[in-house]
Amino acid sequence: MAPGILWVSSRIVNKDKLDVDKFCDWYENTHIQEVLILPGFPSALRYEAVTPAPKGMQYGNEAPWLTTYAMPDVDYRLSQAFKDLSGGKPPSAELIEAIYKHTRFDTRFYEERGVYPPTSPAATPSPTSGSSPTPSSSSSSSSPPKFLIAATFHAPKDGTTDFSRHFSTTLLPQLEKTKGFVRAKTYEVATALVLDCWNWAAAEGVPGWLVMAEFEGGEAPVLEGLEGAEVGVYRVGRIYSEEEWGGVGK
Repeated sequence: MAPGILWVSSRIVNKDKLDVDKFCDWYENTHIQEVLILPGFPSALRYEAVTPAPKGMQYGNEAPWLTTYAMPDVDYRLSQAFKDLSGGKPPSAELIEAIYKHTRFDTRFYEERGVYPPTSPAATPSPTSGSSPTPSSSSSSSSPPKFLIAATFHAPKDGTTDFSRHFSTTLLPQLEKTKGFVRAKTYEVATALVLDCWNWAAAEGVPGWLVMAEFEGGEAPVLEGLEGAEVGVYRVGRIYSEEEWGGVGK
């Protein structure tokens, strides 16, 4: 049983047919709750892209909203209950016409691979030791830090370098030097899909690795030279805590 997250970036494709307020009201007050009533998703965080986007960190310009759902077991994506929600039982024709035909959702399931700094330093190797930290539970009862850098990466081109080691020796030092850094987690993609204007498709060429780095402070973090495939800076918009939602679907 591997912990992980359901990662969903979203955007409005037909801006002349769907306004931001209507989309966000539906997503935040209806759709997220439809996911959280399932027992495999105890909590969620809704992020909004920082504007203007820092140089080299402009994925938020493409996908202004990012939602992450905690998953104690990422294999829950294979359950019939989740399949029914994600396409087995389609939404109403009215909802398809009003929302889905004018939006795009990049939907990915990620397995957690590492936590930096480790949640249990005495029992978990440090990142510089060359060993991968032990994954922790994906849900948290504490308030999340204010800002997030979400960055995806393809596997190292030489085909021999382990990404966890690459992160520890190259990417982590960059993050640690950035003002306000709190922690980072690394993930490996398990499944990736795209729902584009109500057309489902397997996502091709999706980067295999995700880094989620959290920051505190009064201003969004600025980090130059983070050469990821998709890099965005977000601020927490809404918290769906485990205290409120963790027992709903049980």
